[in-house]
Amino acid sequence: MRALLDTGVWFRRYHRLPMSRVLRQYLDSVTEFYISPLSVAEICYKWSRGKLPQVPDPASWVPESLKTSSCSTCHRKPHCKPDDGLGLTVIWSIVV
Repeated sequence: MRALLDTGVWFRRYHRLPMSRVLRQYLDSVTEFYISPLSVAEICYKWSRGKLPQVPDPASWVPESLKTSSCSTCHRKPHCKPDDGLGLTVIWSIVV
């Protein structure tokens, strides 16, 4: 099963932070996770504004969290650029 993860869920899952039992059970049934590039931007923005004081610099962990990722639009590493004019169609997949 595939799931588009919310920024907070992706963040909590990667850092192994507490989450509800129901959410944890749901994520256990997922085989392919997707995140939006905007999720990465949101984490970087919040970190740079001091909103995530206990979190290391995203540059030190975001690349690792996307290590097994590929762009579901063009099947390349997440450096590809969307061609829709909005910049919102690229969704990174993280296969577990």
